[in-house]
Amino acid sequence: MTIANLLFDNGDYPGLLRLCARNNRCRGCPRAPEKGEPDGRLIGLGFACYSRQTGHGCGEWVTRGRPVYPGFESCRAQLMPDGTLVLYVGIQSHGQGLETTLAQVAYEELGIHPAKISVRHGDTGLSPFGNGTIASRSTVMAGGAVAKTSRLLREKGHPGRRPPLAVQSVE
Repeated sequence: MTIANLLFDNGDYPGLLRLCARNNRCRGCPRAPEKGEPDGRLIGLGFACYSRQTGHGCGEWVTRGRPVYPGFESCRAQLMPDGTLVLYVGIQSHGQGLETTLAQVAYEELGIHPAKISVRHGDTGLSPFGNGTIASRSTVMAGGAVAKTSRLLREKGHPGRRPPLAVQSVE
């Protein structure tokens, strides 16, 4: 528990510090003189842990009592006659595997192999509105929108309906 009453959901931070100290004790670290430097400074090696919150979805903001959720993302999905799926999202890829991740989310909901899923992003003429590519929120928020849209598409599809099917949702 932190001073702000936030609970770490995992991690053994004291154990991690002990492990670092044990494994780095003699590996090229300068040894501190017994009595310190002539000017009184002590030389040594220190360790610290840093934790940063990332990827907050709407549920996290609700638990904190926020009345407004910071942003949303949209997705439009279109099932093509050849069985491929096109996902249109409002966020932009920023080099962290967004296309692969969103294709995998749709695969989990629809069973369409990720190789048969195209993710279109960044085209303001085609993509639905989004709140922007900002750190880890991209995958969390757009992933939720893709999952919801994929479920809607699955519910909409039935044997008598011919593709292309298209649905859109906001998460």
